[in-house]
Formats: sequence, structure tokens, C-alpha cells
Amino acid sequence: MRRALPIATLLLVACGVTDGTLPKTTDPSDTDTDTDSDTDTNTDTDTDTDTDTDTDTNTLPTFDCLTIPEQIIATRAVTNAKGYHGLAFDANDQIVGADNSNNLIAVAYDGTGGVWVPNIGGNEQIAYLDNGDLAVATNSNITRITPAGGESQLANLGGVYGLAVGPDGMLYAADWDKIERIDPTTGQRTTVVPGNSPKVVAFNHEGTHMYFGTISNGGKVYSVELDANYDPVAPPVLVASTPGSWHDGLGLDICGNIYVAEFNNRSLYRIGATTHNVQVLYDYPPAQYGHGLVWGSGSGGWDDHMLYVPQPYNSNTVGEVDIGVPPAGWEGSPIGTSPF
Repeated sequence: MRRALPIATLLLVACGVTDGTLPKTTDPSDTDTDTDSDTDTNTDTDTDTDTDTDTDTNTLPTFDCLTIPEQIIATRAVTNAKGYHGLAFDANDQIVGADNSNNLIAVAYDGTGGVWVPNIGGNEQIAYLDNGDLAVATNSNITRITPAGGESQLANLGGVYGLAVGPDGMLYAADWDKIERIDPTTGQRTTVVPGNSPKVVAFNHEGTHMYFGTISNGGKVYSVELDANYDPVAPPVLVASTPGSWHDGLGLDICGNIYVAEFNNRSLYRIGATTHNVQVLYDYPPAQYGHGLVWGSGSGGWDDHMLYVPQPYNSNTVGEVDIGVPPAGWEGSPIGTSPF
């Protein structure tokens, strides 16, 4: 764009001046011989640099691993929620589990809701797939439930308990003998962990390791290092062993600590990310043993710093256990190292 000439310059041009000096006048009384010409040039340069930085308020949250409580903070019963061996949160901010009649129950945080899918049959753990369908371990099958309640067979493993969706969107199933990876779209199955009596499976925050708890195997908890394709790069490595040997639930927090629900002693254990020490985090009251565990979704009132546990020995009710730390896969990032 061409810059417009200043008004003063336009006046000079109009007077026939093109070199920036005013014309002389012939004034008989003017004896001033001043021939001063304006040679002042503007040497001012703008040295101001833009130091404005983008302070985007949508920055993801962080969690300080040094603030994890040493013990649980509180517990409570969740109104009208039901759970047998598994729980999951749907896209409508409802907690989904099974009642004593094998119906799938979906309940909001305020307790409203009820039967979603009737007569689903005996079920173990459940997990939502990335496309919004629910995978349910029902005896020898894994059943797919659409958001509208439609049912179809996703896989037949001859018996399965633990289910988890991995960071790759694949479904991982533990059937007491092996862990299989199942493509929810094609149904293709791949054995990723043979042997070691796996019963429950989970992943760390970075997606670099898979963990699994066992049944009748000395309470062993293993880790499996994964490559960029989420394939194991080495055999399972023993992390720690819990008192009792019947693992019903497994999960990791954002700082790498492992949480294990163990049947024999009716306890919730924490295995330290740093020390690998096994700590009794919570001894459940009679009948309130949490036969599995999931973190809250972080929306609709479900706190993502709390565990929600199915209680099959207490009429399939659901308990809330405040542990004060979010799960692996949380939308934010950890700061510091776990003290445990």
C-alpha cells in the first residue's frame, strides 16, 4: 500500500516547492540573511519488540504426585447403583453395572435411572470401546452392547474375567490362562501374554507397560513392556506379590502406583510406583469387599480422584472410595515422583 503524503508536503508541492525549502520573498525591510534550511531528519526507529505470549487458558491440568494421601480419605454408598464384578461409565454420565438378576443397570450420580439391558446373563468385567459400544464378559463370550441396547457376540474365548481397553483402542481380555488382544472392528484375536494365570489387566499412563494381576499364583502382579505397536518386547516381569492370591480388580493411577482388589483378605492394596512396596490401603468391612475397581469419569458428579467398586456380597451395591489421585489415562499430566 502506498503511504499518503502529509498535508504539509502537499502544501509545499502546491507552492512549487519540491526540495522541502520555502521560497524567498523580496521584502525591502527584511535584512535577515538567514539561509537556515531545515535538515532535521527523523532518525527515530521503533525498537519496541512484541513480548506478548499466548496465555491459553485451556492448558491441561497437572497433578502433583507428592500430594497423594497415605490412606483413603472417605467412603460412601452410591445411591441405587449396582455392580457385580465390573463397572463402567457411559457417555451419558451414568455408572453401568449388573444387579442380582443379571440386568445391566445405568444410574446417574443423583441415583436416577434403572434397568438398561435386561437378562444379559452372568457377567464379569465390562469396558466401553472407543466407538461407544460396551464390551461385557459373559461366561464364555464377550458380548457387544450398542448404546441403543442391541446385543451381538464380539468374541468367544471359552471363559474370560478381566477386560480393559488399551491405549491403542484394542480390547484386552484375561481368561485365567492368557491375555488376548481383540480388534473390536474385525474380531481378530492375538495372544499377547501366554501363561502366568492372568485375571485382570490394566495399562500405565504413558502406555509403555501393561500390567496384570493373577489367580492362584502367589498374588503375583506382573508388568509387560510394550513397543510402539503395543506388542510385548520381553516376557512379563514380576513387580510385587500381594498377601492372598485371588485378584479381582487392577488399576494404575497417573503417578504409576498400582491398585489391586484381592479376594482372600478382602483388601484393597497399593503397590508403590517407586518402591514396589505393598500397602494395605483399605480393609473392607464385612460384605463390602470391592470385587473390581474403576475410577470416576470426572463428569456428571463422578469424581476422577475416587474409585468406584462393585460389591457382590452386599446385594450388588456400589461403593465410592476416595483415594485422592486420578487414574492413568487422565487428561492431565503428573508432576514429580510418587513417594510410594
